[in-house]
Amino acid sequence: MKILFRTDASAAIGLGHAMRCLALAQTARAAGHACIFVMAPGASAMEQRLQEENCEVAPIATKPGGKEDAAECVKIARAEAADFIIVDGYHFDSAYQASIRKGNIPFLFIDDYGHGTPYTADLILNQNCYAPRHAKWYENRPAASRLLLGCTYTMLRREFLSVERQKKELPDIASSVLVTMGGGDPKNATRKVLQALQSIREIPLQITVVVGSTNPHRSQIESARGDAHIIVDTKDMPHLMMQTDACIAAGGTTSYELAYLGVPSLLCVLAENQRSVAEDLKKRKVAELLGNPLDLPVDSIAQEILRLLKNREERLQYAVNGRALIDGKGSERVLAAMLDSL
Repeated sequence: MKILFRTDASAAIGLGHAMRCLALAQTARAAGHACIFVMAPGASAMEQRLQEENCEVAPIATKPGGKEDAAECVKIARAEAADFIIVDGYHFDSAYQASIRKGNIPFLFIDDYGHGTPYTADLILNQNCYAPRHAKWYENRPAASRLLLGCTYTMLRREFLSVERQKKELPDIASSVLVTMGGGDPKNATRKVLQALQSIREIPLQITVVVGSTNPHRSQIESARGDAHIIVDTKDMPHLMMQTDACIAAGGTTSYELAYLGVPSLLCVLAENQRSVAEDLKKRKVAELLGNPLDLPVDSIAQEILRLLKNREERLQYAVNGRALIDGKGSERVLAAMLDSL
């Protein structure tokens, strides 16, 4: 089978859509299937990563998300003899699906909050923890269209699945902190969180900050690093997570990676699509919720961080519940559903 992925990555939209598609592509490649990514220009580091994973990358020349985009996507799929198309991105709506449908190639639509209704896809995937409670979002779809909802289908990249999820001994007071706000972070929440960490004096902290190469504020963060260790475009995120006592992260795909590894985390809401993820994980006692650090005073952020670092019982609960929620087999199940639909 040959799979065509239509997704994008940039400083504005981040890397999350492309990264979860990569997780599925890795599983597909391991099973002997070919993968091609059709993407708008502007994310050279992501394109290089995909090529290193033996995935083809084809540029799309039209405005992302429009009818011309869909037509070009179908044209490329036919030229490449693709057996399946996967569409992931908030700029792909119902009209985009309808255009893809006309190509008569089976396709999967990845969705987070019901933004693509009415749906015409063969498979609709919402891998978020809250998705099963919102099946009504997908009522307007063909009878034969299959829903894949919830953390049963959460897709994790191979580098996370290859890490042994050993139960780490949690210190009474956590001192090593990892900060990751995603590949883009256009409003520089990273800098605000770093300021809060640097204001903490009662615990000697070891701070590691991960930023993406698309981060427009990279130089500012590096100049304000102080004693913090700054890493750009790491390929070793799972080990960084496993080596830390707690993580402060954006409430997107990263929150599921942290849960899988059992890393206690404080989740930030940098975009509205992250709010439901963060709030649901808080209700499940998988993570703590900070909110949007850009809306909070530095001392309030520092207080919330300190509370988590000092509360071992809470961190232990988050670690145990996170490992129980995400089993790491989501990509396998999605691929199986694709094969079943052919």
